[in-house]
Amino acid sequence: MRCFLISWWFPPLNVIGAARTYRIASALAKEGIEVVVFCTCGSSRRGTFDVDESQFTKISIEQSAFVRMLEPNPRGESRVSRIIKAALRRFCFPDVPSICKRKWLSAIEREVSDSGKPDFVVSSALPFFCHVIASHTVSRYNVPWVADNRDLWASSHYRKRSFVMRAVDKYYEKKILCSASRLVTVGEGMRHNLGKVLNRPEDTYVVYNSADEPEDFEPLPPKDSVIRLVYTGILYGHKRDLSPLFDAISNCKDLNVEFTFYGAETRMVEHYMQKYPDLKIAFHGRVSKKQIKEIQRAATALVLALGTDPFEKTVLTGKFFEYLEAGRPVIGVCSEDTELAAIVERHDLGCASREVEVLKSFVERLAVEDIDVRCPVELSTAYQMGKFLGIVRSLS
Repeated sequence: MRCFLISWWFPPLNVIGAARTYRIASALAKEGIEVVVFCTCGSSRRGTFDVDESQFTKISIEQSAFVRMLEPNPRGESRVSRIIKAALRRFCFPDVPSICKRKWLSAIEREVSDSGKPDFVVSSALPFFCHVIASHTVSRYNVPWVADNRDLWASSHYRKRSFVMRAVDKYYEKKILCSASRLVTVGEGMRHNLGKVLNRPEDTYVVYNSADEPEDFEPLPPKDSVIRLVYTGILYGHKRDLSPLFDAISNCKDLNVEFTFYGAETRMVEHYMQKYPDLKIAFHGRVSKKQIKEIQRAATALVLALGTDPFEKTVLTGKFFEYLEAGRPVIGVCSEDTELAAIVERHDLGCASREVEVLKSFVERLAVEDIDVRCPVELSTAYQMGKFLGIVRSLS
């Protein structure tokens, strides 16, 4: 069998979305399926995620200079630049990569001409553009399609749209995804949302982002008096607020807590430094995948956050699963009725709350306990990719 996997993000680009699509490609290849990956190259994001690419064919499609110019700069940029970029992005429908649509369809046509058409297609979004390319492909070659959704698109509050344009988005989403044979999401909340919107609950499945736990962890250094909290990744502006955790740390007067950001938006970190001048807050830019794994393993606990919008209850970020690979406890700054909090509590993986006293109590616990966690079997890559392969087998 032959599969075309369509994903904007793929290694060596060091982003969470690339990790999921690489696992899908690897799982399919191990089943003896010939996998051809169509992905972008030329991004301003660093290519530091090194993987074994010998098990599949990768066709990298160059971005246009205009697409690269519109990418947000995580190192910070002027307010004027941010406003101009945001305005220009609004004119790109369904999203910025759509500028490259003709180039991607041409690349797929050349591959079909050279080596034959696929037996099925898998696309992974966001960007939603990947589903658009997949929709055109399956329509032309009359093959089944699995649409993998790492995030919601039309229903997402991260996508700022007017009431009218949001209605247009929802119409377009249904039009594109109606030709998908199976729909996959990364959480139960997303599955319920997407299945209800598209009126296809029976064809909508959950395959979590997953964790590859190493057979042997690097031994931890001897515990000392420093509590090292680490946050890796972006903050989405003010949408993911860490203030409850910083308030909790501020109340831990006798504890030596160091909080370090890696790869977050510079202006947001500076905001926290100014708001909490008495706390030890440090900032570093992006580092390689290998380096970040070492940093995460050496942390006392790893921090992530969700916003307060009701939409966030359905968010189960891929960063959480990356953290599980480090074997360190997770501090989730989020409401206790979120899917994330439920998983953390069910498997005793750390603490998930927005209550200052609850967070303070957990930080104090870190001062006296060296907590190690292990990835539950049901959240492992082997288990989750087994579910994905089951969905693929159901196509025949």
